[in-house]
Amino acid sequence: MTQRMIGLTGGIATGKTLVSDYLGQTYNLPILDADVLAREAVDPAFAEIHGGKILKAIAAHFGSDVLKPDRTLNRAKLGELVFTNPDQRNWLEAQIHPYVRDRLVALAANYAPQTVVMAIPLLFEAKLTDLVTEIWLVVCEPEQQLQRLIARNNLSIDQAKQRIDAQMPLVEKVPLADYVLDNSAQPEDLYAQVDRLISAQENKNA
Repeated sequence: MTQRMIGLTGGIATGKTLVSDYLGQTYNLPILDADVLAREAVDPAFAEIHGGKILKAIAAHFGSDVLKPDRTLNRAKLGELVFTNPDQRNWLEAQIHPYVRDRLVALAANYAPQTVVMAIPLLFEAKLTDLVTEIWLVVCEPEQQLQRLIARNNLSIDQAKQRIDAQMPLVEKVPLADYVLDNSAQPEDLYAQVDRLISAQENKNA
């Protein structure tokens, strides 16, 4: 039996975490979070285990200013550099995405044949769609996305727009997804959509 791999994605601040938390807490599904793995890739503790190549390469490329005094990554400083410069952002992602891919594959194998949720914000951008058997896309209204991001990350309007624009537009992702979850209303409405997708799959397998 093919292991079911749910690729959960969406735009920044559209509600992916709401869905992944719900799937984990309500259905006890393992959640593999690409954002967590991306942070792991540049964490000094993990960096030592994996040779520290990524963190060293970032410091060499952008300069020591992107490191804090304790030698951890200064994410705010790095964000200023990459969200205003697509070439620099592409360079950074090229360092981290292969690591994330390898870790997702290795971790998913530990749960076979159980269904696994891969929460990957840049599922399309990082060309990781081959890792999953179905794609769930979380969307909301553009103005909601902007306001949620501003409130969540304490950003200015321009900073929030830069982060949204750095991703593939939601309207381009919709036709590529198997299922679209609308998070424009209350969380309960979003959870009901998730329940229907889970039930549909269970009925199919019955």
